[in-house]
Amino acid sequence: MVAQHRAGTLKVESTARTPKSFERVVREAREDRLIPGVDELPLVEFLKHMPERPIRGEVPLPGYQTQKVFDLTYEYSQKILNQLC
Repeated sequence: MVAQHRAGTLKVESTARTPKSFERVVREAREDRLIPGVDELPLVEFLKHMPERPIRGEVPLPGYQTQKVFDLTYEYSQKILNQLC
C-alpha cells in the first residue's frame, strides 16, 4: 500500500464505494477500531480455527482514559476467552 501510495497508483474504496485517501485508511486502521469482539468480525469463530499460540491486539480508543481502556479491554477479553474455553 505504501509503495502504491508513493507511486500515485493507490486506489482505495470503502464498502460504500466511496474513495478514501491513504491518510484516511491509515487513520482508520489505527484509531477507528472497536474493542476486540465487538462489531462484525466473528472473532471467537476466527480464533477457534487458529493454531494455539499467544495472541495480542491493540485497542486504541482515543478520548478514553487509560483505566477505562484497560477495564473495557479486560471485560471483553474475558468474554472472548470464556467463549473459547
